[in-house]
Amino acid sequence: MAFTEKSADLIWLIFSIIPDLLGYFAIHQPEIFKVPQPVSLFNAVSELPIEEVKAGHLSDKKNEDLSDENLNRLRHQVEVYMTQHKPYVNPKLTLNELAGMLKLPPYLLSKVINEGYDKNFFDFINTYRIEEFKRRIEDRHFQHYTLLSIAFEVEFNSKTAFNRLFKKITNQSPSEFFQSVKV
Repeated sequence: MAFTEKSADLIWLIFSIIPDLLGYFAIHQPEIFKVPQPVSLFNAVSELPIEEVKAGHLSDKKNEDLSDENLNRLRHQVEVYMTQHKPYVNPKLTLNELAGMLKLPPYLLSKVINEGYDKNFFDFINTYRIEEFKRRIEDRHFQHYTLLSIAFEVEFNSKTAFNRLFKKITNQSPSEFFQSVKV
C-alpha cells in the first residue's frame, strides 16, 4: 500500500513539474515553441533572384570603401527587395534580419544604407514606412481609416514617434500632408 501511495505522489509531482519546465523554456527559448507557418501555393511570393556577394566583387575588408559601381548595384538590389517584399512591415525588423533576407553580410548592408542613402538603418526603414503611409492615404480602400490607424498599420507604435519621424522625413506634419492630398 505504501508503495502505491508513494508512486502516486511521485506521478503527481512529475505532472506538476512538467508545466513549470515548459513555461521556463517557453520564456527563455521561445524559438523552440514556434509553429511553422503553413505555406500556400496560392499566396506564394515569387522570390527575387538575389545575387550573393562574391569575394571577387567586393573587398573582404570591412573598412574599405565601396566602389560606386558596387554601391549602385547593391542599392538597386536593396530597393527592389524593399519594394517587392516589404520587409519593413515587420515592426521588429533588424539590420541582421534584413541582411539575411538579402543574403548580404550585415556590415555591408549597413555600409550601403549609410553611404548610398546617407541614413542610418532606422531612418531608412522608417522612410519606407512613411512612403507606405502616404500611399495608403491616397488609396480609396483606406479612406475610412484615421491617420493614426494607418500609422499603426504601417508599424509605427506611437503617435509621437510617427509625427516626429514624418515631420523629419517629409518636412510637414501628417495632417498637413493629408490636407494637401485631399485638395
